Amino acid sequence: MTNENLIDFILGEAERFRQQQCSALQEFRNELSALQSKRSQMEGNARALSDATSQIENQRSEVQHEVARIDQQLAEKKIAKDDATGNLAHMNKLLLSMNEARAKFAKNCDKKSLETIKAAAAGSKTGMEILNKICVFITGSMDASYSVQGVDIFASPDSLTTAVKRCDPSALEK
Repeated sequence: MTNENLIDFILGEAERFRQQQCSALQEFRNELSALQSKRSQMEGNARALSDATSQIENQRSEVQHEVARIDQQLAEKKIAKDDATGNLAHMNKLLLSMNEARAKFAKNCDKKSLETIKAAAAGSKTGMEILNKICVFITGSMDASYSVQGVDIFASPDSLTTAVKRCDPSALEK
């Protein structure tokens, strides 16, 4: 083999090696590009997941605030219900004692009982409804109310006693 042939052979081998290296480098670049694309996609997914997690946390916080507000309202309603139940029980006792007084025709309403009736009605819608019904019962008129007829009926113990003694409940049955 001559030097020229040897040089041509070496140059040919070097060119073939260079082409293999270029081909390997191109494959490496393609794989790197694919990996970079996957990395970008994963970063986008991570951002989306982070945003979704933030939204969920915000919604969870809002739900917790709403639950706390509802719990507060329920506690307030329970207190109001307990108050109304106490007032109603007191009014029932008073009505029972009024019925007993009415039945005996001898027991008059005293000042303390009258004040208790007015106090129980003043702080409660249910108490006012009961006083309205008492006025309907005493007057025999379905249109009677505490704000109109009740002022005169409950003006004094004597006026209440007189009104109770005069009432005719059979008029309401008609």
